Amino acid sequence: MPDSPALDRIDGGRSAFGFAHALERRWQSVLVVTVLVIGVCWATVTVGVPVAARYLAPVIPAGVSNTISNEGLAQLDRFFFEPSELDPQEQSEILEGFLRVAQYAEGDEPLRLEFRSGEGIGANAFALPSGIVVVTDELVELSEDHEELVAVFAHEAGHVVNRHSMRLLLQSSATAMLVAAFTGDITSLSSLAASIPTVLVQSGYSRTFEREADAYAYEFLEAANIPASKFTDILLRLEAEYGGGVEGVLSYFLTHPPATERVEGGPD
Repeated sequence: MPDSPALDRIDGGRSAFGFAHALERRWQSVLVVTVLVIGVCWATVTVGVPVAARYLAPVIPAGVSNTISNEGLAQLDRFFFEPSELDPQEQSEILEGFLRVAQYAEGDEPLRLEFRSGEGIGANAFALPSGIVVVTDELVELSEDHEELVAVFAHEAGHVVNRHSMRLLLQSSATAMLVAAFTGDITSLSSLAASIPTVLVQSGYSRTFEREADAYAYEFLEAANIPASKFTDILLRLEAEYGGGVEGVLSYFLTHPPATERVEGGPD
């Protein structure tokens, strides 16, 4: 229907309706508003959400963290993992080293070690928000001694202590909620809930998160009188083993930056 001059004259054109009507006839104004909205969304996702997650993660109730971790591990067991085939004696020896890391982290976050066989996934270790640390038989086989595994456990403990997994989940959730709010698509929220394991072990930590976890590992190794080379050696061996490309779904290098970059950032 053609625009009505009478409507345009209502309240002298100063009403909210008149303002909106004027905007509709000025595509430049609409374009500016659109750019501003996109800019605000971008700033919220890239800056606001990570900052909010940093402060919210420490106050998430332990029960929520435990539920997320247990359900996430159950899904991983269903689709990716098999029971560990390591000898019980070797598991016991590895657990002994892990307990050194757990004692060091005591007072920050409780830690629990889980062994899994990940054929097709390869050498890997990762931490869930509640402090569950999963290590694959393949990583054990790749290590030259148990102190190298202890170094990896210390790195994963760094992720737990700094609540990196929970922060990653909160960032992913908040982004999905923002998309749903602007598009009206609630499927993004339900799909996120169903893909918690993928978010945790495949999305990848930021360089900042990895640096923080590495720094924690080096601090532990110094306190435990374990050479820092134990950590750098297994990182370089992992890169030599998988650096040419990995087919595993949850490969180590999907979630970690290049070993050479991290070794350079180690202690002097």
